[in-house]
Amino acid sequence: QIERVEPDNVSWLAQDGRPRVTLITCTEWDNDSRTYQGRLIVVAEPAIVTAQNP
Repeated sequence: QIERVEPDNVSWLAQDGRPRVTLITCTEWDNDSRTYQGRLIVVAEPAIVTAQNP
């Protein structure tokens, strides 16, 4: 899941008990205000791997 959010939006921080990794970076640099206008959130869940017989 990839989502762009406002800097003050923290709703995506809610935990639901599932294993996952969350990557967060700043996006949309505004040179006039010298701040980033958004956050890019990438959430990944582990893949299910099953053993296969040769």
